Amino acid sequence: MAGTTAANLRSLGGLPVDGGRIAENRLWRSDNITVSPDEQLRDLHGQGLRTVIDLRAPDEVQLTGTAVLERNGIRHVHQPMTRKSADPATLAATFDSITDYDGVGDWYLRLARARSAVLVDSIREIAASDGGVLFYCTAGKDRTGVLAAVILLLLGAADDVVVQDYARTADFVDGVHRRHAEATGRPMPSTEYPDHPILHAHPDSMVAFLRGIHAAGGVVPFLSSAAATGEDDGTRAQVEALAGHLHDRLVAGG
Repeated sequence: MAGTTAANLRSLGGLPVDGGRIAENRLWRSDNITVSPDEQLRDLHGQGLRTVIDLRAPDEVQLTGTAVLERNGIRHVHQPMTRKSADPATLAATFDSITDYDGVGDWYLRLARARSAVLVDSIREIAASDGGVLFYCTAGKDRTGVLAAVILLLLGAADDVVVQDYARTADFVDGVHRRHAEATGRPMPSTEYPDHPILHAHPDSMVAFLRGIHAAGGVVPFLSSAAATGEDDGTRAQVEALAGHLHDRLVAGG
């Protein structure tokens, strides 16, 4: 079956950051791009896309494959933010433990802390890429939202820019769910909880996540502390250097 175009695809080009704006055709975020038609991938390749960073769990990657990327000259890099897609019991426990938008943000914070090495490696890929980079998960909201927020913070974006970028996904959630079901024959697991706060890209969720990042002293100390393997391993210097490379790679002045 032919794929359908991504429902939650957007460029981060033009977003204001310290020293200017993110340049066009350098960075995109999306829901699952591997179930898109060849035409969409060819168009993105024509705009400069050369690498995608896949934040999904290994079993999610196996479910849809990556052939559409490879045949359109786009490199696939797997950086799983979760170890497996949630089984019903784990899903139920997660949803039961989160009761409001602050809880969603706290969950994002726990995820970022637990997978800080993945975030740092993803940033390294973007900073080193010789072309545009797209990062994605299944819905392009939670795992993708965490990485997008971290990138924007490292580039010096204001909190309101981060929150507004996250909240834009609210316009596309229904389309994401329909597209996932059409592509895989499976409903989004979260459709069992239609009114749950985790289903909404509500600004308060990202505000809560940012509050946790700032409580840690900012994004560089947060990533450095979470990813450190020892007190003197130089993690903070590595993260600061990566932030500089990322800025040089992505930001156009003015």
